[in-house]
Amino acid sequence: MKKVCVCLVILFIFLLVFPAYSSQTGIDKRAIYNDALAYIELEDDYEKALELFEKLGSYTDSPNWRLYCMGMIAIRKANELEAQGFIQEAKEEIEQAISYFEFLSPIDFNGKSRNLYTYCNARLDEYGSKGISQSALDKYATLVGTEDSLDRYLRLIKGEPLPTQAPHNVTLSVVPARAESSVETLLGPGKKYMRLEIIQVDQYTKINICGKESDYYLIEVQKGNEIFRCWALTRKIQLDSSAEIPRVGMNGWKSTLGKSVQAYYGPGEQYAKTDFIIKQGTVVTAYESEGLYTMTEYSPDSSRKPARVWVKTDALSK
Repeated sequence: MKKVCVCLVILFIFLLVFPAYSSQTGIDKRAIYNDALAYIELEDDYEKALELFEKLGSYTDSPNWRLYCMGMIAIRKANELEAQGFIQEAKEEIEQAISYFEFLSPIDFNGKSRNLYTYCNARLDEYGSKGISQSALDKYATLVGTEDSLDRYLRLIKGEPLPTQAPHNVTLSVVPARAESSVETLLGPGKKYMRLEIIQVDQYTKINICGKESDYYLIEVQKGNEIFRCWALTRKIQLDSSAEIPRVGMNGWKSTLGKSVQAYYGPGEQYAKTDFIIKQGTVVTAYESEGLYTMTEYSPDSSRKPARVWVKTDALSK
């Protein structure tokens, strides 16, 4: 009898507490959701909004907002690349944006996605044309008010060309910095790349910055007697000086390895070895060179994320 009474009391307490807990959880999610919308509407900060929508999971229409933010981030990256003359790289970002807005276009999510889908297709038309693209003109003419459609329309009418891509030669520097808190380290400038699990970076870690691509710094850290280069979000890192950080990873080119090579976490044998022996005949994307080594993007297989590692330059085809 006593056991039955105890069970009834526990059940009664659970019924009282659980609704309140659920209500509080709902309030927290609503607050996070509103904060994410504010980052988009007030600050045009799609990266911060994306982080919050990812935390929210399937809450209300967060999955659609995640896709929308990813599309806008890709457009912003394309704008930056295009301004510097890296048209092929800008085209790749626009293609990514199309894949997101194509999903959202049929429902015209938030009243903008359909136009953004058309806008991105107009930019692809523009990139693929050696002269005035009538297809791009026709699309931009219907999109006044969407991004920079009017400016692009007028530039096409005037026959003004896109910026010309030029060689991108960078001397990587080493700028002291520190992390504001615990920072995720990646083998490339974005979450599509592998995580570097063996490196833990926090406010106590000594960091040097070697370069920057998009929203990520190429950082250098030491663990024991080994040195590693990896990537971390810029907003998580505080510079210790006002030195200018060179842009890296913008002018990639496809190359085939002429021989099998050991890949390193940095440009030289003084850096730690990766687990990768990249085989002869593998197609990679090559970026900046430093000394006798070149930063190279390598995909081990279709089931794993890519990584940016360093190999001897003489192994790459010209």
